Amino acid sequence: MPLLHSDLLTLIAEVSAAFVGFSLIIGFLQPDQEKARIRARSMQSVAELAIIACFGALIVLVVNSFGIPPEISWRAGSLTTAILWLSLHVYAVREMKRSGPIGSSNVKYVVWLAKSGIILLVLNTAFLPDYAGAVHVAGLFISLVASGMLFLISTFRLSSDESGT
Repeated sequence: MPLLHSDLLTLIAEVSAAFVGFSLIIGFLQPDQEKARIRARSMQSVAELAIIACFGALIVLVVNSFGIPPEISWRAGSLTTAILWLSLHVYAVREMKRSGPIGSSNVKYVVWLAKSGIILLVLNTAFLPDYAGAVHVAGLFISLVASGMLFLISTFRLSSDESGT
């Protein structure tokens, strides 16, 4: 049985790579300002969320390329992506606390999205619904949305906080 949604997985991997590139470029080109450390940490989190989505997309394709049935490929992909995401989420939260508060209340939505995505992938692993592929893709989409939100907060909200607006 062919792997459904393989075209979406490829698209997610491509978009994720672009997110990683943009966040790294912006992170390296930041002027030395008061909140430079916070912004650099935020951009690192943007890249991490995008890497999670890219990993989650590619792991399913790689596992399936070994002839493993799609149901198991989705389960393995969801499990490994959830473990990676949870690990990086815990690390990111610790690092953000060390860097100092971002000052934007919108960050709580990014944290909420991350937790929702992790839970969705874990549920996909544990219960393997009939729509395992679609649920996995939805989890990866949540990672990209969280990455995009954090990118916007880091780029525009931190700048407006610095200028006092």
